Amino acid sequence: DALTMIEVARDEGGVMPRVFGVNHHPEIVNRARLLVTLEKQFERGDVSGELFSTLTDQLAALPIPSVCALNGNVFGGGAEIALCCDYRIGVDDVRLLVPAARIGICYPLNGLQRYVDKLGLGAAKRILVASEELAAETLLAIGFLHRTVPRERLGAESEAFARHLAAAQERGLPVII
Repeated sequence: DALTMIEVARDEGGVMPRVFGVNHHPEIVNRARLLVTLEKQFERGDVSGELFSTLTDQLAALPIPSVCALNGNVFGGGAEIALCCDYRIGVDDVRLLVPAARIGICYPLNGLQRYVDKLGLGAAKRILVASEELAAETLLAIGFLHRTVPRERLGAESEAFARHLAAAQERGLPVII
């Protein structure tokens, strides 16, 4: 089974990465640990731009296709973390807002470039400069989301899609990311 899933989950003991699947590639496990480090620093209010840029660059460079399941609205840096994944599936009523420009924060260059590369200049300007709040229909239209599903189907649909990608790779079919 070539499927590797990383879930960042909270429990009483704090935030822990759980890596599922047989193919526990060390690079993927290390990136899961970095994601948890970032989560813990967010909780303390102690996130450097450098750490965030490192996380997003490493997530975007994963050597396997990545699927992001968005179970609610996505704001700020969470939008960029989602954008680093190759595929994004969201609930039907998901909304996106990156308020950096509204509050006078300069967005990191690697993030600006990622938005332009993945969504185009027009969509990047709407999100990052105009700080527009975008609904699911618009997110589909600009390519931020690949599909939407009812909330109760998100986990099953996302996992089924990830398994589909993994099966294609196991059969030697090219998976374009």
